[in-house]
Amino acid sequence: MGVIAFTLDGEWMREFMRFPQRLYRDDDGWVPPLEAAVYAQLDPDADFLRQPGNAQRHFIARLRHRTLGRVTASINAALKDENGAPIGCLGGFEAVADPAVADDLIGAAMRWLRDRHAVRRILGPMNFDVWHGYRFMTRGFAEQRFLGEPYNPPYYPELFERSGFALRQRWHSYEAPAAAYQDYERRAREKQPLLRDLGYRFVAFDRTQLGKEFRKLHHLLHRCYGHFPAFTPISPQEFASIAQPLRHALLPGSAVFVHDEHDQPCGFAVALLDLAEALRAMRGRNSCLAWARFLQVRRRARRTFLHMVGLVPEHAQRKRGLGAVLMAQVAAELRAHGQAPQLAALVAQGSPSQKHLERIGASATREYALYEARA
Repeated sequence: MGVIAFTLDGEWMREFMRFPQRLYRDDDGWVPPLEAAVYAQLDPDADFLRQPGNAQRHFIARLRHRTLGRVTASINAALKDENGAPIGCLGGFEAVADPAVADDLIGAAMRWLRDRHAVRRILGPMNFDVWHGYRFMTRGFAEQRFLGEPYNPPYYPELFERSGFALRQRWHSYEAPAAAYQDYERRAREKQPLLRDLGYRFVAFDRTQLGKEFRKLHHLLHRCYGHFPAFTPISPQEFASIAQPLRHALLPGSAVFVHDEHDQPCGFAVALLDLAEALRAMRGRNSCLAWARFLQVRRRARRTFLHMVGLVPEHAQRKRGLGAVLMAQVAAELRAHGQAPQLAALVAQGSPSQKHLERIGASATREYALYEARA
């Protein structure tokens, strides 16, 4: 078996892109990403690679003209440890269930990060940064997929652990019965008059002003999540290009901001219509026919999930229940439109949202993990 390393090579990039289609051919849980979006992410002219100091290198494991695995090593100049040293990333990992394949692939990628960029710490799986996909699923493989959920064969985490990676952070997705949300909404309504007296104002996301609202959300995400592991800033323009597809998943009332006594945005909550099946119907294509299939399946979509909740640190520290009220308000708006959030997605372990959800009796049915290794 040999490992091929490349950066700019059309033939090997096509093979890099095709491999997941073969690997997941018989896996009903996999939702193929749009090929055009993946190409755009790996293109040398992508926003990530235009940033000074950023770099990537791709690796493919081959045996007798057959691809057995792939991975991308990357350097994000904005991702550094507490001493200012660079932290490397391994993403795009896909491989057959063979530890030798993973050892060779991951070993080659780690050597490139160590020898060419003096990296001593590596995060994985992470596609360049937290904005382009990261984390393995570690539990919940039999559950129905939702839009944006990490997905991989169950053996991937073990392959990373064999290569020296250890758990860095864990997340869960929660399910709760509709009755639990209704009780949650009732208790949140009791808090709303006090919050209004303190000067807080809840403002619905204006779907007719996407550019303006995405800029507001971009600002809040940087303030609310800036302390999260591996969080790195991106420009408003790049964020808008990532967020634009979500317009298909936004429902009336499914996103809300909260403004403080100075009318400054200080928090948000976003729920989405689950379009995983609509995206699956596109089969990775971006053609008119693929979009027709997407729209046909979207019309039948009924499942919704709570996607994100955030408060800027100074308001979170006041512990006035703002986060709970934001979550409850979005749930109430969805219910008013004949929907109910079946899931609260990708909740970080130890976060305030986890405590809120467990308080209403929600069950963690899925689990995800980010790993770290020393090069």
